[in-house]
Amino acid sequence: MKTAAVICELNPMHNGHVHLFDEIRRQSGARFVVALMSGDFVQRGAPAIMDKYERAGVALRCGADMVIEFPGVFALASADDFASGAVRILRGLGCIDTLGFGAECGDVAALERAAAVLASETDEYRAALKSALAGGLSYPAASRKALAEVAGEETAVLLDSPNNILAISYLKALNAAPAGNPVDITQMAGLKAPIASKAPGCPEAPGCGISPRVIERVGAGHGEGVQGSYPSSSYIRNVLLSSSGSVAGVSRNSAGIPGDTFESLRGLMPDAAYETLAANADQNLLISEDDLSALVHYRLSTLSREELLGYTGGDDGIAGRIVSLRDSAYSFGELCDSMQNRTLTLSRISRILTRIVLRMDDALMESVGREDALYARILGFRNEASRLVSEIKNAASIPVLTGLSGWEKALSPTAAKIITADILSEDIRRNLQFSHTGVGRPNAYQQPIIKF
Repeated sequence: MKTAAVICELNPMHNGHVHLFDEIRRQSGARFVVALMSGDFVQRGAPAIMDKYERAGVALRCGADMVIEFPGVFALASADDFASGAVRILRGLGCIDTLGFGAECGDVAALERAAAVLASETDEYRAALKSALAGGLSYPAASRKALAEVAGEETAVLLDSPNNILAISYLKALNAAPAGNPVDITQMAGLKAPIASKAPGCPEAPGCGISPRVIERVGAGHGEGVQGSYPSSSYIRNVLLSSSGSVAGVSRNSAGIPGDTFESLRGLMPDAAYETLAANADQNLLISEDDLSALVHYRLSTLSREELLGYTGGDDGIAGRIVSLRDSAYSFGELCDSMQNRTLTLSRISRILTRIVLRMDDALMESVGREDALYARILGFRNEASRLVSEIKNAASIPVLTGLSGWEKALSPTAAKIITADILSEDIRRNLQFSHTGVGRPNAYQQPIIKF
């Protein structure tokens, strides 16, 4: 029984996501497609516009057979740590044959060559990277410059597109030994054929050999508008947050899109996604980054510069910048804008501030590299995929949860800290929604598993 997986945020789900799920199923021949989906907060360092249960329900109605929550400590990490955590969880399920992902570049060999160079970190690459960083470039910009020097501009240009960056990170993770030990793939830099699906050094164990399947992205790219009936998720969020009138704070990118209305989104996403978004908007449940404004100011007022070092990777420059600029703006988005500079990217400062709100310090983030950090919490599944639940429970090498009852006994101390952080994240989101509506919502322990 072939099973494929997609790592996603679905923030919100649109026609491009439906295309991705359909193509993964068609090209891989998988009977089931599992969505490993970020929970209530997403990788750019912001809350998802709808909660994870609503988004999971949409996914199950529009292409996924099962949705597993991707823990926040992984979802709020850098691209490489995001990808590594996701691949390790999928390996731990013991039954995933294919990992499918979208990218602006559909040439898997080109992506694998870039992944090989970046993973091998030759002396030449490290020297070029060090020089670029010394010149004042941010790490992403320095990495691109170093890659261009070592592998050529035609390879480095792949890093100009966000989905390519994640695709390269997935390939690096797939070709690392399961225990997290780096694999020497220097020889792969000149490959003209796809890397073997089983990572070098990978033991003969179920679920270890996961084959990559790259689907070329269709329609608008990240941060762009609409191409045909394929939008970017950011475009939809901007329309929703500016036209629904239901969000306390509008994101920094939603200054207004002339002529766009909530109704205009109907043809850009599956009916189930549109109907769910409309219902959430009507109930005033949509959440934006600026709903975190009061919380982030409260947290920053309670932390000293020394304590902030526990969220900045020990970087005193970033900690000092946060202290000096924390009163420069009120809204979360404007605060991030004021703090970013040439070396501190917007996404990085957004993630740092969000982790401060969620109390995900560096010690917790670093713990995710441990093998006992892994578990899988199933948020929902389609009725016809009930046999997949049984297969995963039988094959998995990591704890599998279908609810929160008894998690304290099922998880290691490391994994317990991770799921506790997700429960706190869910509570924070639930209270933000209460501030909109004055109506309480079920807590994490009261949420039933979703079935369709």
